[in-house]
Amino acid sequence: MVKPYGFQIMSNLMVKGKFDSAFLDDYGTAIRTFEQSKGSQFNPAAIWGNPGITAQLDYTGKDGTPGSDPMAGYLKAVAHNPDFATELFLKQLPDDSDDPNAPTRTMADYLLSEREFYDEDDPFGKGDGTMQSRDALGKALPAAGTGMNPDVPAMVTDHDRTPEQRQVLDKSLGLLADKKDDFPPELRDDMAALLANHGDKVHQSASSLDAGDSALDYEDLLQASKQVSRDQDAYGLLMEGMNQAVIADMHAPHEGDPKEELLRAGQTVGFMESARYHALDTDKGDPSWPAKWAYHGAGGAVNFIPVVGDALQRGLDAGAYAWQVEEQARIDDKLAIDKSENFQSGQAYPTALGEEWSRVNPDHKLSAADDEYLRQMDISLAALNGNKTANGTVGSS
Repeated sequence: MVKPYGFQIMSNLMVKGKFDSAFLDDYGTAIRTFEQSKGSQFNPAAIWGNPGITAQLDYTGKDGTPGSDPMAGYLKAVAHNPDFATELFLKQLPDDSDDPNAPTRTMADYLLSEREFYDEDDPFGKGDGTMQSRDALGKALPAAGTGMNPDVPAMVTDHDRTPEQRQVLDKSLGLLADKKDDFPPELRDDMAALLANHGDKVHQSASSLDAGDSALDYEDLLQASKQVSRDQDAYGLLMEGMNQAVIADMHAPHEGDPKEELLRAGQTVGFMESARYHALDTDKGDPSWPAKWAYHGAGGAVNFIPVVGDALQRGLDAGAYAWQVEEQARIDDKLAIDKSENFQSGQAYPTALGEEWSRVNPDHKLSAADDEYLRQMDISLAALNGNKTANGTVGSS
């Protein structure tokens, strides 16, 4: 039997509790330095997954896990210190290249793009495909981008985020979108939570008329939304966050004609429909969606979606119900995919959003009883425009 590395033992002692930022910084640097000292061809499974090492190191779960990859325990500890998590993802790495024009690398690059992960249950086989250390990375990611410990019960009541948390979103969005259909399945729900938590920026970006003038990178956002939408629960979490952001935008104070919020709602619906349908197209040979729509909200200790007051809740409930009705209809129709430019969005959800907009703006001319047709025409055309813009972006990427 081979003795485990000290990193493996220590990391498995770190999965519970909270550790000091300075210690986490030093320890994480030590792990990364050790791994990179093995050369550019470093294979974590070959070092940490040695079958001669005792079969189980982590006994904290119900049945325990192998715990062979020390990055897993470390990243769980990082998630429990959200302030440090933000620092870690933005931390610049030493420049070890001879190219003076080489881009600055961060720990986000290392964790989300460069480092390999492996199935600890079967390091050199196929296993079940779940990579435990990447699951742990999925806990650290929303902690870094939201400032919330995913394992401590909490609620968020607004979209106020620090500039550094916004940077984490921007950086991770770009790195993971670049993976396209190789986007790690373990991170779909975590990216959904991060996007939902930053729902105001996502809605503002998805409803942009000019993709080049989007708050977030439009193409990256679309690609990430598509990948998130390949998982039912992740897609449900994302759409719950978007529904909240759209309704909150209608209720927020604005200058100018409030019709803008109606049209933005439609644009975002069309954007999300494009992401959804391209996700279905990607997995059309083996769709992983259950036969009945059963999403009932995010699991886990933290609700990353901002909680709203009573004034908004009625609109949220009506919007969510209409959207879920449409989802079930699609599933009943065997997840039919319409990729034509004349894609017709379902009307239940835009109708519910239009009705909520009129409830918020009862004195607007489009809220008059005789002008309901005009209101619904406006939001539906906006949805079609948002869908067409997104479809064109997906087609060119």
